[in-house]
Amino acid sequence: MTTTTTDAQKIATRFGNDGLNWHDSDGVHIDDALGAAGGVLEHRRHGCWRHQMPDGSAIVVTGEAWNLGITGRPECICLSDDGATCCEPDNCSCECHADKS
Repeated sequence: MTTTTTDAQKIATRFGNDGLNWHDSDGVHIDDALGAAGGVLEHRRHGCWRHQMPDGSAIVVTGEAWNLGITGRPECICLSDDGATCCEPDNCSCECHADKS
C-alpha cells in the first residue's frame, strides 16, 4: 500500500502536528512556511484563514490554532471534526468532514 503525504501534511509535520506550534525548529512562522510552499491565503468569515496548497490540501488558521483543512472542499473550513469551531459556510454538513486530509 502506498501512502501519499499532502503538502499540508508535510507542513503540519514540520510544525509538530499539534495545531498550537506557530514556529518550526528554525524559528520560521507557519504562515511564512505555507506561503513558501505555494499556499494561497484566503480569508473567510469568523476569523478563519485557509492556506490552499498547490496539491489541493489545505491548512486552516485562526488566531488560536491551526489544523488540516478538508481536501477538495475549499468552501468548507472547520477546525473541529464536528464543525463547531471556525466553520465556513455556517453549519458545515457532516459529509464535509468525511474526506478530511
